[in-house]
Amino acid sequence: MKNYKLTDKNSDNGLAIIQITEGEFKNVEFAFGKITFNEDDEEDNCKVIFDFAVTTPPKEKTCQEAEDMLELQDTIGKILINILEEQAKNTLEEQVKNEQQPNTPNP
Repeated sequence: MKNYKLTDKNSDNGLAIIQITEGEFKNVEFAFGKITFNEDDEEDNCKVIFDFAVTTPPKEKTCQEAEDMLELQDTIGKILINILEEQAKNTLEEQVKNEQQPNTPNP
């Protein structure tokens, strides 16, 4: 379920601002910062570590208070995973489409 949208605004560092569109954090806006992936071969998994900055906090909260909320961190983490899955799906679909097109010789 997609519960966010990209806004036409950018953060101070030029990154896109995302708005949560549903649920407890509806209308909260934030931007991702650094995102890293740490693979653990022994555990056979990958940890995603990310920074984010809230630009529009929930009512009666400051941006810093919002950033410290575990529930909001979890929501933003799920949005990140959704974005990554969507991008991977689009990339795979594009690759399949390109493989299905006949090769045309260059004149």
